[in-house]
Amino acid sequence: MSGDIKSKRSRIPWVLTLGVIAVGVLWALRDSTPQLDDAVLEKNYLAWREKPILDYDMMLSIEVDGLEPQRPSVSVRGGKLVSQKLNDQLRTSGDDSYTIEGLFRTLGTELAQAKKPDSKGATEHTLLRALFDETHSIPVVFKRLTSRNDARSVVIRIDSLVGSTGDVIYSGERGS
Repeated sequence: MSGDIKSKRSRIPWVLTLGVIAVGVLWALRDSTPQLDDAVLEKNYLAWREKPILDYDMMLSIEVDGLEPQRPSVSVRGGKLVSQKLNDQLRTSGDDSYTIEGLFRTLGTELAQAKKPDSKGATEHTLLRALFDETHSIPVVFKRLTSRNDARSVVIRIDSLVGSTGDVIYSGERGS
């Protein structure tokens, strides 16, 4: 009987150690991207509009569940889209979805969709998260995370944002 007690006691440190390791792994893997709501979007959009970046080249990465990653890039001068590529292929479309203004519009659309109970963005199945650059108030990471079978999770990141003079405005390497 005393052997059984010693055996159980010797397992307790291992169980505790495994528990601590599991908690540590979960803590390390947690998503620290803040939740997106109307107030956060409006605050950052208004701040960006006060001092907009009008001349820039931007590279993004877009990951959608079940699809190959996309790599759009845009050049904007005077606040207007002048050229864009998708996966290094020139696009002739005038769609400015991949500009800073377009990203703000996308976030607004996603928030509006999330409020519709029958939409693919309905809040009980979908979580919207966004990280904004503290200096320029631009959305540098956007995540639509969903558990719906008829919708896909999406992550959009700004990989680099460079001014027309070559100055680095934002680099995704800064911990986004």
